[in-house]
Amino acid sequence: MNTLIDLPEEYRLGQDDIDLQHAVLYSLINMVESGLETNDQSNFEMILGSFVSYTYLHFRHEEGRMNQDSYSDYEMHLREHANFEDRAKHYSNALKEDQSESAKKQVLTDMHHFLLDWLGNHINRIDRELFSKEAQYL
Repeated sequence: MNTLIDLPEEYRLGQDDIDLQHAVLYSLINMVESGLETNDQSNFEMILGSFVSYTYLHFRHEEGRMNQDSYSDYEMHLREHANFEDRAKHYSNALKEDQSESAKKQVLTDMHHFLLDWLGNHINRIDRELFSKEAQYL
């Protein structure tokens, strides 16, 4: 893949549209990590808002590629997406609460770990299965 945003090889599925979208999500996670490392929390709400909005668009795009008739895990995949969106909203709401800087940093650290774990597991387990058989996707 030849893009400005690099996606680690282990997250690539061979679907250019999906891989590019995953690269954008991965780069937003990297922005959170960079802010945590430098203790610059000034843009976290904007980054998280971007992540939530972009994830919504990505999920709807990915769901549009699923073949409901032949993808047996269709409903489970939709639930995975819905669960992620609920969790992301939880973090977004937690960041908006009036709290100390250390409490906010803990929320961000927890969120960062969740995003990395979820994205890696989802791509390498669920998305990889979806795109492993041509009949399952459009």
